[in-house]
Amino acid sequence: MRIVILLVFLMQTTTTIFAQNQLSGTIDFTIRNAGFNVKGNFSDLQASIQFNPKDLENSRIMASVSAESINTNNQARDRHLRDENYFWVDKHPRIIMKSVSFKKTDSGFEGIFELEMKGTKKNITMPFTVQKNGNSTTYLGNFSINRTDFSIGARSLILSNQATISIQVIANK
Repeated sequence: MRIVILLVFLMQTTTTIFAQNQLSGTIDFTIRNAGFNVKGNFSDLQASIQFNPKDLENSRIMASVSAESINTNNQARDRHLRDENYFWVDKHPRIIMKSVSFKKTDSGFEGIFELEMKGTKKNITMPFTVQKNGNSTTYLGNFSINRTDFSIGARSLILSNQATISIQVIANK
């Protein structure tokens, strides 16, 4: 009986902690196309963050964004990027990142994340920092991917294979 009461208490406590977190964030990217840097972003961030710098083994981060929300400030290009040759948003509506592991570094932390885009999953490494400010915590990270690893577009002489992604997430309690 005591075990059941303890489990119910822990479940209620965990639920309360998650319910108090409010998230906001930006997911920006840059890729070279025809010799120019094209910048864009994704929105509709959803995330669950259980990160404790003193307990990295039990820390977890899961986040996703709407693939359809891609915005490069060019509506025709954005429609093209949503089609089957690029993000295929009708079949793959969300881009998902799930933590695999974390380690402490001299400048902050490094996470291995499983990144899923267009039905392909690959592990990526992302260095990131954690900044606490009162009741909010800001997570800042950057990483690069090869878009062709995820079948995002075909090989091209004018479109770079490398894209750089910058993530900023603010969690408020």
